[in-house]
Amino acid sequence: MVSLTSEKNQPECLLAVSVEHMDEALTPAPLSDKVLEHHKIFQVPIIVVPGLNHNAVRMQLETLLMQAGIRPEMVTVSEMD
Repeated sequence: MVSLTSEKNQPECLLAVSVEHMDEALTPAPLSDKVLEHHKIFQVPIIVVPGLNHNAVRMQLETLLMQAGIRPEMVTVSEMD
């Protein structure tokens, strides 16, 4: 476990670091109501524009994956310069 700390040295969260799972595909949460599978909201593209805070981008992507029914092929992450 790696402890991430804020500027005030207060622990924000604990992050499990495991190299053995690095190449595994990320899978979104399943949609519990299969009737909604073809709803138009799941056809809306999502663009993630990262800022300078890498931890915020990680949390945003984790939150996206927790959304039931999200389609990973509809998510685009832009590059940071």
